[in-house]
Amino acid sequence: VGFALPGAALAVEVAPVTGESVPIAVGETRKVQIIRNGEEMWRMALRLSENQLDVTRSDGCKFSRTIDDIYGPNLSWENCSPGPWGTGKTENMKKNGQLWPLAVGNKVEYKFHAVNSKGKKNKKAFRKCEVTGTEMVKAGGNDYATYRVECEENSGTRVFNYSPEARATVMMQRNHKKRGPSGWEYVKDL
Repeated sequence: VGFALPGAALAVEVAPVTGESVPIAVGETRKVQIIRNGEEMWRMALRLSENQLDVTRSDGCKFSRTIDDIYGPNLSWENCSPGPWGTGKTENMKKNGQLWPLAVGNKVEYKFHAVNSKGKKNKKAFRKCEVTGTEMVKAGGNDYATYRVECEENSGTRVFNYSPEARATVMMQRNHKKRGPSGWEYVKDL
């Protein structure tokens, strides 16, 4: 048995993903319990249309995203962090590549304009993601075989772990250039 360097993924067998990236029908919701930065809370997703998902967290953060892929930038967000960038939207989004259905080596790149609540624009916003491997992670006290997706963006980095068994992202770790590390883990469906 070898030891991996911190952050290095140990390959494990993970079931292939099938179907859409969001396993709920138009008009349906899925509510889950998560632990975000050490605090228990819930998150509820509502599928508004064929390609839009609205998510509300118990701390008041709300955001919308597309469903055609997974881990793309939010279309809009509200009350998600302090300051003018805690609320905003994206414009002029361009996408190259596709992550879903997840498979090691899949890549996607988004370029867009991020606009904050005061109208300030970042015209160089981007997110580049790649499915870099598979690994076991512990989330909510359970072990999950996951796909590891690493993303680089203008504000820092994110790592997502998606479990086909839970049909959900079971862990997300973010390192924001200004605010530092944060993250959340899936506990259970409510």
